[in-house]
Amino acid sequence: MRRLMLDVDEDCDSYIEKLVPKQRSQVWGKIADLRLDPRPNDSEHMTGFKPCFRVTCGEHRIIYMVARDHVKIFLVGHRGDDAVYKAFERKYRNLSFAA
Repeated sequence: MRRLMLDVDEDCDSYIEKLVPKQRSQVWGKIADLRLDPRPNDSEHMTGFKPCFRVTCGEHRIIYMVARDHVKIFLVGHRGDDAVYKAFERKYRNLSFAA
């Protein structure tokens, strides 16, 4: 199977690096898995952002988009409330998602 290239948002990378080691390795592991299988069974489309997906990794959500040859990781955040979705909408509401 072909491995897709990975593009992680700089803020996302900073957030992941601040996690405790166990959570950090879980999140990086899930992101690495997305390179091989960008649409795993537990992924769901983001409401209102059709080309974007979300996937759960322990206590965190990963919001991402799959393009032809890469996976773009937009945001990683705690999944306990809607804060991760609100942050995504604030940050990317004006972004054009060309198909």
